[in-house]
Amino acid sequence: MKKVFIRSKGDQNSGWGNVIRQLKISQYLIQKKYKVYFFIETDSNLSRFLISSKIKIIKLKKNISIKNEKKILKKYGKSNFSIIEMLKPPIYLQKFYLEISTKLIIYDDLLDGKYLSNILISCQDSNLEKKRVLNKNLKFYSGYKYFPINYKLEKNLFLKKKINKIPKKLNIILGGSSYELIYFKIAKALKKFSNIKIKIF
Repeated sequence: MKKVFIRSKGDQNSGWGNVIRQLKISQYLIQKKYKVYFFIETDSNLSRFLISSKIKIIKLKKNISIKNEKKILKKYGKSNFSIIEMLKPPIYLQKFYLEISTKLIIYDDLLDGKYLSNILISCQDSNLEKKRVLNKNLKFYSGYKYFPINYKLEKNLFLKKKINKIPKKLNIILGGSSYELIYFKIAKALKKFSNIKIKIF
């Protein structure tokens, strides 16, 4: 049975988005008979949610040192591949997971870190700057089609509809990390429509 390590991080500050995405991947891999180990830095709320998912969860202390992380992972041996999804995965963490895996995959939509992985995936239409690539054999994949999501939901999300009447109320929900600047950009764009009232909570 092939073995997969998944490494992520989620709490009140960094959001749950990265973790939930990897949970979806974990569930798919388990269906395909992979043995999945989910290593995560998290708070108690997210930890309880993940435990209810019946996936093998190994909770790590917040801001765990690489020395302690190596100690914990030592008993799990090596994996066929590892997946890291967290904001700006440090180089020392990437190096470690490369050492214990045949292949390393990183998910990162922002692309503002530096990358040693075999595969890098951005689930948005993003461009990767050359200065960020530290592995000349790195394969980069970009686009919404790489977003791990239920296909029925995906079909509804990208369904194109013609809107004949401008709505009077519009709810915009953005989760995860801090989005203050994006909120103001959206509000500024909507100001062009005089009949729309804008409230930001």
